[in-house]
Amino acid sequence: SSFLLADLTFSYVLLIIIACACLALSVISAIYVLVYWSVKEEVWRTLLPRIFICIGLTLVYFIPLLIPVDVSLAYLAPEFTFMTVVWQVLTYGVMGFSVVVFPFVLFCMEQRLDHQKSWIATTVCSTGQTLVAVGVILLLSVILYFGIQVAEISVLTYTSPTVSGLDHALSLVDQTLTNIVQTTPFNTNVDIPLSFTNFLIGTFSLLGSLFFTIFFGIGLAALPIDWINQFRKRPRVMSRSDLLKFRQKFARKSDQLLKEVDEIYTKLSHANYHGDKHAMIMDIENNNRKQLFKKQSKLEKHYEIVSRETRQIYDIYQEVILMNQKETANPIKYFYKLAIGILALAFSLLIFIQLIVIMIDQFASGIFSQIGMGDIYFLGALLKYAQSAVSVPLISTLLFALISLYTTFCFTKGVTKFGFRFILFIPIHEMSIGATELNSFIFNVLLMSIGILPELQFLTFLFKDFSYGSGAGLLFSEAVSNIKYLKFWFDYYIVVMNIMFVISLVYLMLCPGQDVHDSLQKMLSDEQLKVNTEIKKQNNQIKMRSVTYKE
Repeated sequence: SSFLLADLTFSYVLLIIIACACLALSVISAIYVLVYWSVKEEVWRTLLPRIFICIGLTLVYFIPLLIPVDVSLAYLAPEFTFMTVVWQVLTYGVMGFSVVVFPFVLFCMEQRLDHQKSWIATTVCSTGQTLVAVGVILLLSVILYFGIQVAEISVLTYTSPTVSGLDHALSLVDQTLTNIVQTTPFNTNVDIPLSFTNFLIGTFSLLGSLFFTIFFGIGLAALPIDWINQFRKRPRVMSRSDLLKFRQKFARKSDQLLKEVDEIYTKLSHANYHGDKHAMIMDIENNNRKQLFKKQSKLEKHYEIVSRETRQIYDIYQEVILMNQKETANPIKYFYKLAIGILALAFSLLIFIQLIVIMIDQFASGIFSQIGMGDIYFLGALLKYAQSAVSVPLISTLLFALISLYTTFCFTKGVTKFGFRFILFIPIHEMSIGATELNSFIFNVLLMSIGILPELQFLTFLFKDFSYGSGAGLLFSEAVSNIKYLKFWFDYYIVVMNIMFVISLVYLMLCPGQDVHDSLQKMLSDEQLKVNTEIKKQNNQIKMRSVTYKE
């Protein structure tokens, strides 16, 4: 018994270390994403909304990583039920951030675009809009609760010889199940009353799954293919004469860009500063956009488009130049990206095959048992084998954490790649590397946070047998996923997910886009009339022109 106690103690300490490492990884990933996507000059400005962004991103990355820890704890000590409480607290926290905090911050940022509004008016309007969003969620939950009230669960679920988490399940319902648990398995369902909080979680998960299904299906294909396409579109080595012509054309285009910047600043000088060029220069140096673009929303939008598109020109140009200099050329990094892309593609195809197998079994029940395939959830069976191979569930925990993290990466990739689109074609709050405005960032983190609960539900569904008995498995796989009438969507939404994966995979493989050199040549061509500029990298020349104009 002393050896068993020592093994359990070691396992608990190991799981705590893994959980802390996951939290640290999530925080680092959140800060990296914030810096990578934000406007470079404004990364550390307006800190409060960015703190909320970091908290939201940390939740997006960290919460799915708790499922492997939860499953391991249920395996080591099934009599402990505290993870059920932990998951309920986390779900309420996620819903609070997604329905209250992020919408309020987003509405505030949108209201502040109107520079004539005071903070009081902004707060009042944002509070009203947030209350409307909360009211919609509560109203839908009330309608579902009084219209359905039950979860339709198969008795076979509770007659498994491995049922050790039955007491956990009893805490989720309003009456005991003693009259149906100890029976012989038979193919039927029972209606089990659920509490209002379960319907609140179910409503949120239902709405979030509409986004998660699309974004995850796209990201499952886009994540590996984008890595592979970076290798396919890598810059090529140019001859000395071609490189010289290339630089000359770029220099001429840069001069055009600077003239465009001068025109924007001249219009702002006459509109907002009444000829006071010194005050305008101070606002430019201090990045005081509120004063710089006061009552000039059209010029501000033009400025944003100019900055975003021109950053791409300079970044691609720099990449071409680095590849064509002996001291800085590093073609090996593109082979690393190819290797990562191939490995990620193998992960995506493995998940896709698992979803296809589950989907076929749903439409043709028993077909795999006829051909001798006992467990259709082969990914979960693999983790169960790894869990039982050693007394310490280290390998299964790490593998599950890796798959959970990859699932999160795919979902967030879908959000940043496709984003929210009006009628599927018009992008709204589009994200751009190094040029994402704060309100757009908050909007996309809101989409990511809405997908947290559906992702938890998806992971417990994908690893149904492996996660059974854990707090997350009982809450999502047994309670929320089986809400009567809603379970039809929760059972078959993987069909939509697979369709989105196939469409995205085919499109990205057949249409990778232009390579770096051709893309930049098009941007620098004389036919390209839309001229843009990158303010930060040309700051010294802009200041010189502005000072000359002042004199």
